[in-house]
Amino acid sequence: MHHPASEPASDTSRTNEPLPALAAGLHAHQPLAPPVLRPSRWRQGLTLLALSALLGGVLFWQQQRWQLLDARLVATQESFARLSEEAAGRLAVVSRQLSEAESGVSRERDALRQRQRLLEERLARLQDSHAALQAQRLEEEQRLQAVYTQLEAQRTVATRLAEALTREQEARLVLEARLHQQQATQTRLQEQLAALQAETQRLSTPLQGRTTGHSR
Repeated sequence: MHHPASEPASDTSRTNEPLPALAAGLHAHQPLAPPVLRPSRWRQGLTLLALSALLGGVLFWQQQRWQLLDARLVATQESFARLSEEAAGRLAVVSRQLSEAESGVSRERDALRQRQRLLEERLARLQDSHAALQAQRLEEEQRLQAVYTQLEAQRTVATRLAEALTREQEARLVLEARLHQQQATQTRLQEQLAALQAETQRLSTPLQGRTTGHSR
């Protein structure tokens, strides 16, 4: 794994390399034993000392700043590593959730396909049942048509029989009327015959008396 902190460390080492040389040069230019200075050289010595102190302070401040920058860089790298780990964890969670969602969608899709297949099978059964009912209905209609035709024929026959019965009843009534007439005529004839017989008997009685007288 590549560590970005190595590059600033190398830059710091490279930057710090001239500092000992510069300090050595400054110490090399300083005399080993301070001679008796004149006032102008004394001021120059103070100035050099002040400059050396200032340069040392700047170097110390620069070194502290580099250490601070190194610490910030390390903290940044650690924070970046933590963020990377958190991002990797979140990515893993998102990937797992996505996988679970895809699995759930796949299960729902399979369930929908299963339901669709069941509905198609049910629809096919309903269509077959409807076709069977249509065929049965057609047979029933044909049977009812045959029964209706038979009833029509029977009604025609019944109508004819009723008409024949009506004619028979009318003829019977006519015959009964004629029979009554004949009975009335026969009664009158019987009455007339009885009257004739009575009249004949009445007329024959005197004749019998006369016949008996003559025979005596």
